[in-house]
This record gives sequence, structure tokens and C-alpha cells, in this order.
Amino acid sequence: DREGAYTVNAYAPIINATVTFTATATQFYGSISGRVVIDFGVMLTTTTWVNVTLVGKETKNTDIYGYFVFFDVAPAGTYTITVDAVAVSKKEKENIIVVSGQTTDIGVITLVAGDADDNGMVEAMDFWLLWKAFYEYNPEADFNHDGKINGYDFVILYNNFFKGAIKNTKKTKFVESYGKLGISCPKEVEEESIFTVTISVEAENMVAVESLISYDKEALELIDVECCDSSLWMMSKKEESGVRFIAGINIGDSPESGDFQIITLSFKAKKPGKTYIFGDDSIIATAEKGEAGILSEKVEILIKPRIPLKSLLLQSFPNPTDKGCWIPFQLSSGADVSIVIYNILGQKVAEINAGYKRAGFYTKASTGAIFWDGKNSLNQPVPAGLYFYKLKAGDFSATKSLIIKR
Repeated sequence: DREGAYTVNAYAPIINATVTFTATATQFYGSISGRVVIDFGVMLTTTTWVNVTLVGKETKNTDIYGYFVFFDVAPAGTYTITVDAVAVSKKEKENIIVVSGQTTDIGVITLVAGDADDNGMVEAMDFWLLWKAFYEYNPEADFNHDGKINGYDFVILYNNFFKGAIKNTKKTKFVESYGKLGISCPKEVEEESIFTVTISVEAENMVAVESLISYDKEALELIDVECCDSSLWMMSKKEESGVRFIAGINIGDSPESGDFQIITLSFKAKKPGKTYIFGDDSIIATAEKGEAGILSEKVEILIKPRIPLKSLLLQSFPNPTDKGCWIPFQLSSGADVSIVIYNILGQKVAEINAGYKRAGFYTKASTGAIFWDGKNSLNQPVPAGLYFYKLKAGDFSATKSLIIKR
């Protein structure tokens, strides 16, 4: 009448023997089974990195569908299970009654994503940790585990913030070409000028927007990044190919619809010619309708050479010099250019024919200033002393002096 399995250990003669049986009761093991689902605020999913621990016994992962089972749980009694995953709230299931020989199914345990500080609640501190992780990656704030901090992570946090603030978010899907990204900038700018580019978004029920604004770094220099809309928060960082930004509504505010001016970028035009600004890797993330847009936009800009108001010959550099010098100048119109070097007696020492030059500034070694190596027409170093250099460019000519030291 004892619960358990019985083993019999006995040996007896075949004839007229008294047989003695020794019976030992063995515990029937119970088991605990269940399933873990993770509410990301944008989908229900499970993955193998969810850890399930039978406290005091063992830890294991769920299968790809979120199911788990602990076999051979003994003795019968009361147990506790803890469930946790990276960037997801930990949960504890207490008072699980295990009966020997039976399976205890504890049903579904739901974890809520967005809890970066692991305190069991999605709140303002989690947003702060997400903000920091944008600049320095932290897997605890990578709520969808895609290896980067982006607009999707903010949507997950937003949808789970004090859970239940936003309805109809559990089956949110991401779709392409939702909303519109706009890049507003002048079509033509002058070399060396500073101009602004405004990034805007047209969307319905927007929660957050993210984009990588790439540009030709040889032609453009990024000077500044500013948020346009005071009702939005914005964070930005420089990357190898440009500047990435995320902007969004304040947590607690309702998703907004309309045309939003998000950020203003200030650039300096460095190199004449056609160049571009490209908005790529972009997301417009929404909550209420359960959609997000992925889109791109590209604009071209013509950088025109800066035209001087008048032609000038400038002072050579370095001056004095012992190894040659650069001769800077500027032209208000295109012309054939030459430099003639004279000594203090007015004798011609050297001549440099630079060919045709467009109107523009030739004031640096990198922008076309003419180099004289300090040698005469016989390729011999000239003696130390005072020399004169004369620029001829069409109808324009001008003369300045320089000093050679040895």
C-alpha cells in the first residue's frame, strides 16, 4: 500500500524452501513544464537565449518555441522558477506544487522587453540607458537583439512604457515605404560658404524617426547638428559615412501625424563640383497603427567656385625662405598665368609659366598657388638677397618682393 515502485531481491532453493522478499519503495519523480513568451511591444516571439532556472536544481534554455520542461523533480513539494533574458524583465514563478508521478504545467510566463535596468518595470531610467547606449553600445538596451541601438528599440520601449499605455501593439509589423523623408537644401552653393540642410518627415502616428545622413566628405564638412522641433527629443552621432540621428516624441505623449522638421545640419562647401547628401538606413516608426517605414532620399548640390571681385597678387610664403616658396594669387577672370623672378638689379632670374587658370582663389599650396624652388633658369640656387616676383594674367600684372636667405 505504499506509493512507489518495488524491487525484489530474493534467492531460494527450488524445493521446500522459505523465500524471503525485501521490498524497497522508490519515489515517483514529478516534472514541471511551461512556456516563455517575450512581449517586445511590437511582436510576440521566443528565442533560445531565454534562461529558465528551477531554483536549487538546474538552469536550462527554452526551445525555439519557448517551451521548457524539468524532468525528475523530486521530492514532491513546492518549487520556484525564475526566467530571464538579456534586456527583458526577469520574472519569478513561485509556489509551484510538484506531485510525484505527475507533470505540473505552469502555462505561459510573459516577459516584457524594454527593461534595460532589470528592475521589473519599463520606465524613465530605461529610456536614459537607451539614450546612452546609442553612443556606446549596451546589449541591455538592444531590445530586439539586432546588434545596434536604433529606432526600433525606442518603439519597443515606448510601447511597453508603464505597460498598457498604447493599445494594439502586440502584433506590430514593419513595412516598407511608409511616410516620407525630406531633405531640404539649396541646389547651388559657393565654395567656402556655410549652408544648412533641413531633414523633415511626413508620417502618421509617428513615435520615432531614424536616419543615416551620408555625404561626400571630400566636398563637404559637417559643422553642426541641431534639433528643429522642441516637442521632440533628438540624439545624433558621427559615423564613418555620415551622421546618424534618432528623434522621437516624449514618452507619455500620443503618436503624432503631420510634417515634422526634425534636424538642421550645417555644412561648409570645400570643393567645387557636384556633390550629394543621402538619407539612408531610415526608419519612421509608429505605434498606434502598428507600422514602420524604411525609406531613403538623395539630393544633389552644385558647389560653384568662389569668384574674387578683383585680381590680386599676394605675399609669398614662407618669407624669408631658403628652400623655395609658394606664390599665392587670385583671379577675377580666367587667363594665362606666368611668374617672372627678378634680382635687385632688375635682371630676369627665372620664369614660371603656369598655363591657363580659371577665375578663382589660388591662395594655398593645395588650391593652386605657384611654387618657385629658389633656382635660376640654369637650375642653380640663387644667392641670398632681395628678389622681386611679377604676376602676369591677361591684362593684370602685379609685383611683390621676397627674401632668399642661405
